[in-house]
Amino acid sequence: MPNRILPREGFTADFVGSILGRTVFSPVKTLLAILLFQYAPPNAPYLPQKRDGGLNWLRIAFAFGLVSRVNSWPVRRAINRATSDKYDWPREIVVISGGSSGFGKQEVLMLSARAKSKIAILDVIAPDYTLPAGVKYFKCDITSSEAIAAAAAEIRAAFGDPTILINNAGIIYARPILENSDREIQKMFEVNTLAQYKILREFLPSLIKQNHGMVVTVASQGGNCTTP
Repeated sequence: MPNRILPREGFTADFVGSILGRTVFSPVKTLLAILLFQYAPPNAPYLPQKRDGGLNWLRIAFAFGLVSRVNSWPVRRAINRATSDKYDWPREIVVISGGSSGFGKQEVLMLSARAKSKIAILDVIAPDYTLPAGVKYFKCDITSSEAIAAAAAEIRAAFGDPTILINNAGIIYARPILENSDREIQKMFEVNTLAQYKILREFLPSLIKQNHGMVVTVASQGGNCTTP
């Protein structure tokens, strides 16, 4: 695996946040810096002579980092209802909607290469790449409950009951809302929203029965910053 300075996604806000979290807002690092500022000799050559301003900033950074860490723990617990699960990745069966291209393609390739999981792709368009071992494509219109049920039967026959669902499929007509037709607006909601419920309704009973698995929903920054 090549060494990377930047993550695969490039220079993003998440990347900046992760760097700040490990440096400026790391409670351990800022606490050590506070102790150094507080107790180092007045004439220490490696510290400024006037330390009050820097010490105040370090205290603020320490408090912010500590509160963030303390707050993140119950948030992570609450997201999964205070439960945990273990995964044997080569034995997991993953369903990825929209896995024929784009982000879905990258998810398929990553899970296949790293986790060696069995993967079922749900898409109306055939993959634009050679499928790795353990990956199968099932043509499916995810806006149709009947098509999802038919594809689910094929997946169970080929792999067994899925344990991981990744709702990745999405479409957008990148125009101002006044320029979109009724059919285009309806189609976006059918694929981006309603299809997720239909897929979940098909596979959730087996996840509950197994008492194992996860559901991942891939969202878009378009939910925060859209066209006018």
